[in-house]
Amino acid sequence: MRLPKLRFPRIRHISPSLSWSPNQPQSWVVRWLRNPYNATLIILLVIIVVSGIVWLTNRTGSSSKKVDIQLSSPSFANGDNLPTQFTCDGENISPEFTIKKVSKEVKTLAIIFEDLDIDKEQYKGSPYLAQQMVWNIPATVTTFVQGVRPPGTMGRTISGNYNYNGPCPPVGKTHNYRFTVYALSTDSLAVGADSGVEDLKKAISAVELSKSELNVSYTGVNKKD
Repeated sequence: MRLPKLRFPRIRHISPSLSWSPNQPQSWVVRWLRNPYNATLIILLVIIVVSGIVWLTNRTGSSSKKVDIQLSSPSFANGDNLPTQFTCDGENISPEFTIKKVSKEVKTLAIIFEDLDIDKEQYKGSPYLAQQMVWNIPATVTTFVQGVRPPGTMGRTISGNYNYNGPCPPVGKTHNYRFTVYALSTDSLAVGADSGVEDLKKAISAVELSKSELNVSYTGVNKKD
């Protein structure tokens, strides 16, 4: 069975007209834009798009200026057991620290030493839960000397004093501790020496550029007679 042949009309010439004259009917776009409400909508959309581009540009620019610092100690590494000399079972002196990669954006530093396994019921209601808090440390300070109080504002600690307090967990109990150094964009934190650790952290969060941590642990031992 033979299928019938399909015949298509022959197109001899196409001459599109891309010109526009006032005598031609206005397109729907022109008519739509002549409505003042539609024109206002277009303007608002343009403003939103431009604002979004500016916001993304600023965000990209700020992320490219990210500050990074590094806290280390010659006496121990991250995850180590803290040497006894830095605890209440030893000399109870502060460790030596080195801070690297302090950029020009950093104005001051702060350091907080905390017991992550502290018995909060024992100290219930007390805002002084840190082993050590120091802030307003000049950014030019890149080394904390062992056993020497660092420059800056020394905060009140868990022992009620304003000094370094080494770990002192119950005998046979292991507690985890954290040293955190913060790079700040302010010349001075408006925090009093009698402020609690949470108040200090709140003030830090508003001007924090970066931070670095060292985590250690320590197990309480029998006290010497």
